Amino acid sequence: MSFKENSEGINFHAHFIDFLPKEISILEKEEGFSYSYELYHFSKSSDEYIFDVKSDMTTYAAYCANRRVEIFNRLSRKFDNILYVDVDTLIRNPLGPLFDLISDSKGFLILERLSNPETSKFATGVIGVNVNVKTLDYLRLWREELQGYMNSWFGDQVSMYITFMFFQEKEIIKKLDFSYIDWTYSNDSAIWVGKGKRKFEKNAYVKNQDRLVKAFNQTFRVEKLSFSFRLMKVRRKLRLRYFSKAF
Repeated sequence: MSFKENSEGINFHAHFIDFLPKEISILEKEEGFSYSYELYHFSKSSDEYIFDVKSDMTTYAAYCANRRVEIFNRLSRKFDNILYVDVDTLIRNPLGPLFDLISDSKGFLILERLSNPETSKFATGVIGVNVNVKTLDYLRLWREELQGYMNSWFGDQVSMYITFMFFQEKEIIKKLDFSYIDWTYSNDSAIWVGKGKRKFEKNAYVKNQDRLVKAFNQTFRVEKLSFSFRLMKVRRKLRLRYFSKAF
């Protein structure tokens, strides 16, 4: 619902994993909404569902997170500017000004932290892309590099950094301001992200999420929280959200 409140004139695309079309149909009446989906068959007894001791995340969740790169390639055929956000992101202000920054960037807008370990040099929870020849080339190389990390947690971040290191035109990466990917939940920030356990423990985030869940259920007349609750089960299954705008 946070995108609905702040995305006038902007298309919204969602990629669902292990949802069926009938489960998504309640959203189809929304103007500017499109979706894609895939089925990823797994067993709770398989290695794919076992929690990794170091990261406390499953390889299945890692696969879902890494799918963002593939969807970038798909949407880049249709839109000039794309904003990716994780499913547990709260949009707090209109997105128009951010799309202006994306368009002007002629590259990627992403929070870079090059002094960090390679698993976290790029915060991929919010990414803006201005689609052009150079960014398409970067996306192609990123996608190729990622193939060796598809089931690895932080695979998208590691492969993006490797791509960056070998990409000749470093200026293609522009730094995204922290106010657009804030996990400290400042009232002045435009976008809050549900980083780690913060989305369960930080009162400011929880209150805003609860309000949006109630608004969602009122809008779509859903008596139970089954759909919206499943969307928030990001520790088990991660769905990807994209905003896009053509200029």
